[in-house]
Amino acid sequence: MKKLITVTLILLLAAAVVWNRAHQVRQEPQGTLDLATIQKVFPGAERFEFQHNPFPLYAVYQKGAAPEKPVPDGYAFLTTDLAPHVMGYAGPIVMLVGIDPSHRIQGICVLESHETSAYAYGIEKDWWLKQFIGLGPKSNIAPEGDIDAISSATVTVSAVCRAVRESLQKIAAADLVQPKAVSAGKGKVRLSRHPEIYFLLALFLLSLPTYLFLWNRLRTVLLVAGFLYLGIKLKMLFSVAHVTGLLDGMLPDFEGATLMWIFLALIILTGFVFGRVYCGYACPFGALQEFIYKISPWRMKVNLRVSRRLARVKYYLLWLLAMAALLYPALRVTNYETFALTFTLTGPLLVWYFTGLTLIFSFFIERFYCRYFCFAGACLGILNHVSLSRIDIDPNCSNCYTCERICSTGAIHGTRLDTEECILCNRCRRNCPKGKIKVRFFKR
Repeated sequence: MKKLITVTLILLLAAAVVWNRAHQVRQEPQGTLDLATIQKVFPGAERFEFQHNPFPLYAVYQKGAAPEKPVPDGYAFLTTDLAPHVMGYAGPIVMLVGIDPSHRIQGICVLESHETSAYAYGIEKDWWLKQFIGLGPKSNIAPEGDIDAISSATVTVSAVCRAVRESLQKIAAADLVQPKAVSAGKGKVRLSRHPEIYFLLALFLLSLPTYLFLWNRLRTVLLVAGFLYLGIKLKMLFSVAHVTGLLDGMLPDFEGATLMWIFLALIILTGFVFGRVYCGYACPFGALQEFIYKISPWRMKVNLRVSRRLARVKYYLLWLLAMAALLYPALRVTNYETFALTFTLTGPLLVWYFTGLTLIFSFFIERFYCRYFCFAGACLGILNHVSLSRIDIDPNCSNCYTCERICSTGAIHGTRLDTEECILCNRCRRNCPKGKIKVRFFKR
């Protein structure tokens, strides 16, 4: 029955992917913006004309302009018409930009965005958009350039800046004004501009010997580093939105989100070799729960049979959210992930309540959210089934049940290990009195 349910869910997910891709039909621009919309970037606009060649633009005429005036007072355009390949965290971000005849920005606004509010707070605010006013094709329109970055919206800010920058350069080039842009050319990524990459590499590379050689103190250091740097500073956590984005092709490209792609690559590569390394050594929210439980005086003994049944909840949540996100792309999945709200402090009221309860229960049950509700962890649990190594319990052990009692996620039942639940914390290996628990490679 379990295999039948799994196959059924996989088929349903595949059907959702096919349906989603079949309905991703890009509409050609037809000049459907009205005057009220144009006035968001040209408050004094009286009329406009849509032109399709060489690319979609709206020639804008201000109040008082003669009807026969041949030269417009400026132009408006949608970034999705001039730079449709630039994606944000959850797909394209529709920006309306107004420029004067010298190609400098006069007004800018967000018309449509599916970005998660928890990770994109600020991009629609006037105080942030005003930074674009007066910038042109030669300006350094990039985070930490002429535009201030937003710590919780790295991918989104990069996408907005890149879409505006490439659109301006395209318009300037068409007018034979070759901009001397200071930004890197297309396809060129300078790792020196992403010092966070070195932190990610160090975090994951140090996790591997820590796991293999039982360096428990270093594991604590890595969890603290993940909590402080990944969680509080970068607000970068693995999300089911990454999975749905990979399935429907709506994630930004490598140039637009270098850090995110390296982050995902490290999670997947270490996952294929060892398993859920991210969960056990780098996840900020997992670290927070673990630290809460360590200082708690109210630890509760968990009924393992009940715990195993409750652990299935996160897998049902994973499939439901994955299909919902694929069938309804406008659904901002990350808005409903507890760990996103914890570090961004932005989300629906219901999730605030659930997050509070999750942290309270973490005082009583170790890694409460990881055990029963983390659908991102459920997704990574699949890697444990295909990884080249896994923790193996000798069936001829003395059955002292020490490992079962101390397992941080309740993954051990006698001599059987629920592979998908194991976060590789090594507590069982360190505390086995007979040394019957080993890491084995290429064992199935």
